[in-house]
Amino acid sequence: MNSLKLLAQGYKEGLAAGLFNKNDIITWVDEVIEILDEPPYEFIEISLMSAAFVNDIERKLMEFYKEIDIKYVTKVVLAIIYSKLSKEEITIEKAIRTTTKLLINTSMYWEKEYYEMYHCDDAYDLAIQGVHYSLSDVIKVFKNDIGKYSSYLNDFKIAFKEVLGFEWA
Repeated sequence: MNSLKLLAQGYKEGLAAGLFNKNDIITWVDEVIEILDEPPYEFIEISLMSAAFVNDIERKLMEFYKEIDIKYVTKVVLAIIYSKLSKEEITIEKAIRTTTKLLINTSMYWEKEYYEMYHCDDAYDLAIQGVHYSLSDVIKVFKNDIGKYSSYLNDFKIAFKEVLGFEWA
């Protein structure tokens, strides 16, 4: 898979799930524009979209990459969520909510592979309310399940360095 397309897909799905915001995407495309001799036209348009809706930015990213390997990209974004959770850049609640949005947006929530992780959202709410489940058990299950995708972060980092020439932070 083309590195720039992987990054565009990862950022698009991350934006749709709430892992990234518009400014994160615009900053990234601005960096790409500065590095590449001939940046994609869609990136130039995104660079100018600070007042646009998130959906418009998502659409522009999709116009760039056109085809998607949704199963692979989902795993890459799960790895990013896991990384941010491990570094305490996001809370466990945000990680669970973002994962749920990602799995719904990519229609992967119905896949057996993601069943436990997807249901952690409801289990987390029930545990917080003291209705059912132990909060520590829900967190343990979630971290265990999402941790299985940590190796995919390396693919994202390699693509980032290949495109931009420096490490992804």
